[in-house]
Amino acid sequence: MKFLIVSLLQLWVLIGINAQGIVWENANWANILKNADQSNKLIFVDVYTDWCRPCLQMDRNVFADSALADFFHTNFISVKINGEDENFGEDFAKRYKINAYPGLLFIDGKGQVISSFMGYHSKYELKKIAEQTITLYGHQNFLADIKSNLHKHYSSEELRDILTISQIHPFDGKEKLAMKYLDGIEQITEDDMRLVMNEIQRMGLSYLSRLAPLTTSLSYKEIYLRPNAQEWLVWKSSTEQAIHERLSRYKLEDNLSSFEATLEILKGINGTNNRQVDNLYLSYYKHNNLDQYKTFAAYIIEAYIIPVHPKEVKKADEEKYILLRNEIEKDMKASLVEIYTSDTSKETSSTPMLDSLVQIYTYSKSLADQLYEISGDFYALYEDESSRRKATFWASLSHLYYPYDMKYFDNHLFILESTGRLEEAREIVAKIKLLPWYGEMSKRNSF
Repeated sequence: MKFLIVSLLQLWVLIGINAQGIVWENANWANILKNADQSNKLIFVDVYTDWCRPCLQMDRNVFADSALADFFHTNFISVKINGEDENFGEDFAKRYKINAYPGLLFIDGKGQVISSFMGYHSKYELKKIAEQTITLYGHQNFLADIKSNLHKHYSSEELRDILTISQIHPFDGKEKLAMKYLDGIEQITEDDMRLVMNEIQRMGLSYLSRLAPLTTSLSYKEIYLRPNAQEWLVWKSSTEQAIHERLSRYKLEDNLSSFEATLEILKGINGTNNRQVDNLYLSYYKHNNLDQYKTFAAYIIEAYIIPVHPKEVKKADEEKYILLRNEIEKDMKASLVEIYTSDTSKETSSTPMLDSLVQIYTYSKSLADQLYEISGDFYALYEDESSRRKATFWASLSHLYYPYDMKYFDNHLFILESTGRLEEAREIVAKIKLLPWYGEMSKRNSF
């Protein structure tokens, strides 16, 4: 009989709670925080004012709902605070930056805001927000423990759970757990990539070398045929960015072994060619080893530029300089298109197949730009006579490849004038003015 009476009383209490809606705690704030901390519950705070119409509407339409009241009684300690109350409410509103009413906050036992919202919300919206906040709070507690134990041994299943949650709530050190996860996997699946790819830029080089081929070896056509093409595009872009960031870092650190190891990964990127790889070596040497740069720059021009010269000049040695200069002057009036399309039947394995004018202009300008840069470097960095002659020769080649920009001519003329070859400079100026497009070019460039 006694048990029946107690049960009836408990039922009456629950009915009473539901009948009056959400029950608001009346204790002082310090005790409420202490209670929340001990019970591991969040505090739900409704910050209102007497004149706030949406606040009254939430009291009538939302907080009075019995189902919502039951949910909040189970999961939260609920508190109502007048944001204009001089005893406590004004300070509370300032502390928690309440700038609109009603202000709805979910706060933990340490006084930290887990989530906050302003304005009227229906009972359905408020319940959804409350459920999401409970999940968020659980994740935060979980991740707080993980962050303080990054070196702990976790099973593959535990690591998968941690990495899954960290997709929503990232944290510092996540890449260490991602690398641990990969250590326990022989064959990386698409699901595994989904867990770890966000950390690829912070992973060790060995992990980058494992992940990179899975995305970079694919062409864009292959990616677009996949159901989740957008995701794969992001992975490919992130991987390539990680590779190039490492190349830049290792160049600045003068770490040749790591630079070369990263280049090996780069070679697996679909479409990467030897010229791109060698140009990265050239950039490394320019920053760290000027003697090696001097040798390698000459190799780059011999290997990649001279073989595709419009007149098929095969070697840029000093003996042929006079002959080549005469050819340059003779061909100055010819357009680049005529030079490249004069006899396409004689293309060799060393000559790129340029199948449109756009490709011709783009490729020619890239060669001219490299000649422009290297010739300028040789003139500025090296004072020996051989380097100065090479600088002049390569500068003259640059405007043969792309005679539509005055900067290539200016560079050549500057080197000629600086080395006292004024007569040659005057001859070049006279020939420039005979170019069919000189008038238009001179409008865009000072000359």
